[in-house]
Amino acid sequence: MEAIRYVKQYGYYRCGTNYTACLLEKNFRGLRVITNGLGCKHDPPVDWERWLRDNARLPAHDRKNVPADLQGDVEADRVPVVVTVKHPLAWLASFLRYWRRRKRRSEAITPSFVRERCRTYSHHVAAWLAMERPVVTVRWEDIAVDPTDWLRWLQETWELEPANDFPAMINTRVDPHEHIRSDPFDPAYYLDGHYLNELSDEHRGIAQEAIDWTLFTNFDYHPEPTCVSSSA
Repeated sequence: MEAIRYVKQYGYYRCGTNYTACLLEKNFRGLRVITNGLGCKHDPPVDWERWLRDNARLPAHDRKNVPADLQGDVEADRVPVVVTVKHPLAWLASFLRYWRRRKRRSEAITPSFVRERCRTYSHHVAAWLAMERPVVTVRWEDIAVDPTDWLRWLQETWELEPANDFPAMINTRVDPHEHIRSDPFDPAYYLDGHYLNELSDEHRGIAQEAIDWTLFTNFDYHPEPTCVSSSA
């Protein structure tokens, strides 16, 4: 089996995609995570071969930053997919906090907005899982504290070459574009369920109605969590 060089990433906003990408590239030699090539990581999947052909027709200065040798790996089905998910209520608390901070002058947080985002989250996860490619799904809760087991499993499954400091942890915040910051990140706020105090009764009720809980039960996510850690 030829070595895996690229992994295509998916995950909805505020589900830990930046953290996941950093973990992969930090721990495996020669591995590159494709975030916004082959379509945006936050959007439903596109036809990869068509995307690459369309991208190749653009003038050089308009092409997305995609490696030239990615085409052959896509055609040979050597680009696996990793999808990061988070408990829908933990995701919603984080997403609404992000929206208030970053989008103050754009769309207001109305009940219809919250309902639409919950349905979009469910729809996108279902679309990623339905891809006709090798798909690995990881719960953010399972890698937030100690991703060692998951990293070792990936090493064996994908026959990856570990970096010198494998397994390397990331205990600080990770910004968009995979910028590792210096300030620590404590996942206990989410893992211990404290985020529930941040959600209004209205927003929590909307999520319980609009989220596809049948889908998320596959990840052991339920609409009435008391603790969302893997040990719950």
